[in-house]
Amino acid sequence: MRADDLLKRMSLDEKMGQIVCYFPTKLSEYEELEKHYKHGVGQVNARKMRSLDTFEDAARFQREIQEKVMSLSEHCIPAIFHMEGLCGA
Repeated sequence: MRADDLLKRMSLDEKMGQIVCYFPTKLSEYEELEKHYKHGVGQVNARKMRSLDTFEDAARFQREIQEKVMSLSEHCIPAIFHMEGLCGA
């Protein structure tokens, strides 16, 4: 029921954003996310996280992107992160 209610309140643009995957190309630079994904995204490819040295860096990277994605979504919908595997390697 909650999903049905949310779908009724979402715009077509926001629904389309949920079928898009964002591929970060740089760490800590999210201008392209704001520029090209104005209604949020449904997925984030986390391959860039392989270049990070610590779990803390990976957690910070994911948290920063998730906060940005949710701020772009009118209904604050979080993204699913994956690494070309079943929702993470």
